[in-house]
Amino acid sequence: MITRGVASVRSPVCNLQQFNTKAHHEAFAEAVVDEFRDEYSIHDEVCYVDDTEAIQQIDYIAKGMAELPSWEWLYGQTPEFTYTVQESFSWGTVKVDLRSSHGIVRSSSLHVSDTTLPSTTVERLTEFVQGMEGRRYGDTDSAWNNEEGPTADIARWLIAVMDS
Repeated sequence: MITRGVASVRSPVCNLQQFNTKAHHEAFAEAVVDEFRDEYSIHDEVCYVDDTEAIQQIDYIAKGMAELPSWEWLYGQTPEFTYTVQESFSWGTVKVDLRSSHGIVRSSSLHVSDTTLPSTTVERLTEFVQGMEGRRYGDTDSAWNNEEGPTADIARWLIAVMDS
């Protein structure tokens, strides 16, 4: 995936208890709070909040909880990226290039190689993939479930790709 965002840096991940058997969740949380306080010169007492029904009724918390699983939060704020994916099917190898900006597919192209399909079917597959342009990334049409043959193969594959 090629993006215009800031590149991630891989860091090693481990279980802290491998290095210190006294490391546990509470001690880790305390250490994070202490570092936060030091970094921002905050010396107030920690305020613990339980996830209760009453808390969930507070307007700004309810709005935040509703926003997190929304398409706008998951995709709508993403920087521009280009995603190239490839898959082999029994009838040929497919490569799809998707360019998306703010969660909208700006361009999509299909390349089929080593295929046993007639050119008219390849043209139909190309049109199918190009039909994603202007749509929300990850927003697959329910009509995709009615596709058959190679188009159904591509539909299922792209749904899985966009959901991962």
